[in-house]
Amino acid sequence: MKQLIKILFIIIIFATYSCNENEEESSKPENIFEQLTKQPTKQKTSVNKDIKFIASSEKVVEAGEVFQITYKLNDNADNFTPPDLKDFEVLAGPYTSSSSSTSIINGKISRNISNSYTYNVSCQKPGTYTIPPAEVIVDGNTYKSNPLKIKVIGEEINTTQNNVANNNSSKKKKENTPSSDIFIKTTYSKTNLYKGDYIIATTKLYTRKDFQNISEVKFPNYDNFWTEELKAPRQISFRNEEVGGKIYQVALLKQILLFTQNPGNYTISPYVIEVQLKKKDGKARDFFGNIVDHYKLINKRLSTKKQTITVRPLPQPVPENFSGVTGTNIEVETEIDNTNIKTDESANLRITVAGKGNLYLLNELKLQLPEGIEHFKPQVEKTEKYSENGAYSERQFDYIIVGNKPGTHTIKPFEFVYFDTETEQYKTAYGKEIILNVGKGSTYVPTVENSKNSTQKDIRFIKTNNLKLKKAGTGFAGSFAFWLTLASIILLYVIFLIIRKKNIEANKDVVKVKKKNAGKVSQKRLKTALKFMKEGKNQEFYKEILTSIWGYLSDKMSVNSDELTNESIQTLLKERNISEELISKLLNVVELCGYAQYSPAGEEAKPENIYKETESLINELEASL
Repeated sequence: MKQLIKILFIIIIFATYSCNENEEESSKPENIFEQLTKQPTKQKTSVNKDIKFIASSEKVVEAGEVFQITYKLNDNADNFTPPDLKDFEVLAGPYTSSSSSTSIINGKISRNISNSYTYNVSCQKPGTYTIPPAEVIVDGNTYKSNPLKIKVIGEEINTTQNNVANNNSSKKKKENTPSSDIFIKTTYSKTNLYKGDYIIATTKLYTRKDFQNISEVKFPNYDNFWTEELKAPRQISFRNEEVGGKIYQVALLKQILLFTQNPGNYTISPYVIEVQLKKKDGKARDFFGNIVDHYKLINKRLSTKKQTITVRPLPQPVPENFSGVTGTNIEVETEIDNTNIKTDESANLRITVAGKGNLYLLNELKLQLPEGIEHFKPQVEKTEKYSENGAYSERQFDYIIVGNKPGTHTIKPFEFVYFDTETEQYKTAYGKEIILNVGKGSTYVPTVENSKNSTQKDIRFIKTNNLKLKKAGTGFAGSFAFWLTLASIILLYVIFLIIRKKNIEANKDVVKVKKKNAGKVSQKRLKTALKFMKEGKNQEFYKEILTSIWGYLSDKMSVNSDELTNESIQTLLKERNISEELISKLLNVVELCGYAQYSPAGEEAKPENIYKETESLINELEASL
């Protein structure tokens, strides 16, 4: 019927056109009508002769899942021979559908035909199956489709033809519960590790549902860790992943590097996001009156689970020359630009320490040089490369060294002691030995006896002419001014000794000194933080603020920094009668700084606000402690 309407429509158009142009050409619509109704000829009509018979289906399905197998042919078939589906349960089919279209281009008629055959099937037993080709006959010729390879995963389901309807109904019920097919999960590379070691936390979204508009609701609390964001893609991409025998679309949401700082058990709070899901909400009619499924959008919160991380203290005893670095594959490289210098020249000594671990803590080296060789404060160059493969760092120390004593000097191999997290042992990485030859320079002044020529000036001849003599006792020595000056010097020296003795006694109590200077030290750190803030280095700013707070509390309350946690700080401050309000403000600043290191800062966590609040808190604590 539809084809007849199309033909009549074409006839009307051409008839109208022919009447306007020339009445004699009114016979053309009849010719076209004849062409359309008769079997097309090779000269006027082109029919699809390149026969394509294609099979398609899902490549991976679950045991018991209902899926479709479709065969498409671009022509009319005289006969269709279905494939052998002995390993599958045919629930319905084959459904047949066909469509055709006709086009006229430059008077040439072309017809496009499409026929499809569709089966609804399921497979109850996991495995990999190959469906052989189906066959069709077109104009007396036989054509075969491509074979299909389908993988069935999951547990075997024992079903019969009688309970298919029950399975379908239970599946529909499951589909109406979106949360069963969408969740987020955070995996941790380690959950039990040593102080200074690091963790890689990876959060992924798993879904078998369509969703829209991901938004973060709550980020995990990483207060007791130093963090570095590795990945946070703006545009998430999905890939197939098998989870628990099911196929999910999986996308990476966050990947963060966590360095442990203090021993203890720490609980990482859940990561919460919100998505919009499509949920079936009955049926409705479309514009053409067809009954279709109606959906509505619902907001759904997804949350990861809490995770407890156990951080162990480093084994005892700790070597005296331990660098404080924890990691693996630490290497030391030593090089010098000139091994032959003079006493008025210098050489550049470079020591490079590199490897995986918390090398970001390494700011200075304990360099020991032989007698007669001196060095100046080094320039330090830092390189950080953080990725899902770990935390690679490099520290390059450039020393300027000078030789004060001519001769051949041996600079022993530099030793760097670190804790290896793989072997759980303290290890030493060595540089290479350096031989430094120092010669006399043009400005060299010997430290031994003076030369023979200088002895000639020790004794001079007696002067006999133009003598100016003074009466004994009339000079400065022995005068009142002399004795007054001498007494003042002695008195000042005694006062100096008394003050020095008091300072020595006071400095013997290191804890007392730290407690006394805690405020001054924190103010210096705050100045450094202010500098970072002005330079726009927000991450360094937040780290310095945290260092200032933790350092101040450690010195002021005489507590080892390794023992400080949010809970212990709260307890210690309460014991010292610090108000709940002040404690709450302090912990809030710590939390905001920890959060702001890996997430865009809100109004409350802006550097200007954090700086003012921290300065005010330390001043209040200084007045109360």
